[in-house]
Amino acid sequence: MTFPPKRILLVLTVLVIGMSFYFFGLLLPQVHERLASEGRSAGYYFGNDLYPIWLTTGELLAHRTTNPYSTSMEHQIETGLYGRPLDRTVHADAVVNYRGFSYPLYTNVLAIPFSFISFRAVQIILFIVFPILIVLSVRWWAAGIGIALSPILFAIASLLSLFSIQVLEGWWALQPTMIVGALLALTLAALRRNSLILAGAALALGSVKPQLILLPSLWLTLWTFSNWKTRKRVLLAVVVTTIILLALSELWMPRWWLNWWHQLPSYRQFDTPPLVELLFGKRIGGVLGLAALCLAGIAAFRWRRLPADSSSFSLLFAFLLAVGVVFISSSIAVYDQFLLVSGVLILCRDRGSASSSRTLRFAILILSIAFCWPWVVAPLVYLAHLIAPSVVSQQITLLPLMTAASFPLLLLIALSLLVLSQLRATETHRVDATG
Repeated sequence: MTFPPKRILLVLTVLVIGMSFYFFGLLLPQVHERLASEGRSAGYYFGNDLYPIWLTTGELLAHRTTNPYSTSMEHQIETGLYGRPLDRTVHADAVVNYRGFSYPLYTNVLAIPFSFISFRAVQIILFIVFPILIVLSVRWWAAGIGIALSPILFAIASLLSLFSIQVLEGWWALQPTMIVGALLALTLAALRRNSLILAGAALALGSVKPQLILLPSLWLTLWTFSNWKTRKRVLLAVVVTTIILLALSELWMPRWWLNWWHQLPSYRQFDTPPLVELLFGKRIGGVLGLAALCLAGIAAFRWRRLPADSSSFSLLFAFLLAVGVVFISSSIAVYDQFLLVSGVLILCRDRGSASSSRTLRFAILILSIAFCWPWVVAPLVYLAHLIAPSVVSQQITLLPLMTAASFPLLLLIALSLLVLSQLRATETHRVDATG
């Protein structure tokens, strides 16, 4: 049974309103109340993930001797975010994730235009720019995957992306992952259009968060060398853009990379483990990660000669992003799940292939339940809060977030099954062609 897109859009609009009231009217105020009870509510709550970049950029421009990776700068950032430096000997402060500056210095180079205005102005500007970027990302993902979305379907996909809890979190925090996600979407769309220089430059700019672009970068390097003559512009654009960023950073702050490298242990010390380790432990998580990388390696080697407009190329790109979210990203970084939009669109595109596999159909069914859960539960929780606010405890408020951990894993399983299916199909085709 299928529903007309117009009816789906109407129902989704109602759910979007409910999700917005839940997130901005219930979840965020409760979080702010908890911060107030712990003495950490006197700073920038909105845009807190962008604040360290804005602050360190301004300090570097004002004082060239500033070390953005120093402990003193970390305390200055904490003061701006919480109204005071954190005391890691106190339990409430000790469990807070690392709030010092942890980006490569060329992030500051790119942020220079924002350093000349107040952070309040930055908040206003980017609160408007971010949703535009997110909607553009949906368009670019669809173009890179090869999906032609009608205006109604594009509106549905955009609303589902923009108002999901994970993306709302990134939007509210002004998290740079939203920008990196847009750059990755642009990379895939540019590759499909054979705009190789644009694709390489966008990928290099995305390295402000190296962990998010690591696996796609390795795949594109192999893909480029597999047909160097026609694809070399991708890698050359990456190299040239990266050299320019590194050179500007070195001129601004010589040997900055040593300070950045020495700061990384502090980041890992106060960061939560990847999602798979949180769910299964370090040992089992390591085994699963190795299995996922082996599957990715086999697919990359088999599909290295395929053109960028092939279905397998974009499938592997989305699969690698899902692997990164599950096995590399911090489990608390739910906004990194913005990168999973590509995987969801892949499953929508390949739903015909999925119909031939009972296991894949079952995986997609469970995934669909996990996907729909917050959209249904969040409005109900907010409605319960309006009717009987004393009944809605913190545990009930967090009910819509129950599938935030399972959704990426379920999507990765579904994409893994799809990769295996296409590997078998390509192997059968190769055998038939040689036989």
